[in-house]
Amino acid sequence: MKLPEKLIIHSQTRGTFFRGKIIGKIDEIGILHVTGRAGIRINRGGVKIAPETIEEIIASHPGVQDCAVSGVETVGGHVRILVALIRNALNPSNEDLRLYCESKIPDRMPDDFFDVPEIPKTSMGKIARQELKVLLRNFYNS
Repeated sequence: MKLPEKLIIHSQTRGTFFRGKIIGKIDEIGILHVTGRAGIRINRGGVKIAPETIEEIIASHPGVQDCAVSGVETVGGHVRILVALIRNALNPSNEDLRLYCESKIPDRMPDDFFDVPEIPKTSMGKIARQELKVLLRNFYNS
């Protein structure tokens, strides 16, 4: 059986129809394991990076209350991995966070960290990715 490279999942929810692209792997017995959504990947130099992976690592730092990651294209066409961050009372420095990330995800290092009063969220409590991208682009360009 030939499996598709990308799967489109349709589900009926409260009378509305959800359509989205997911990324996943099908194991040897045919079970789908969802690993992310296709539309939010960061493409840096041809390498696809899942922001959720970076968020999970940064959020595991004891000095981080909340965070969100987005790729922002610069004027020169380079993509930078930027982090919106809410620090807790431990207040780690950007250098502390860089060293922490380097020890855990050296191949997906964030380029910059920006302190924000809150992470943009949808009404369902998920990260509002487009709003986040605009927020981080504004921080980066200022």
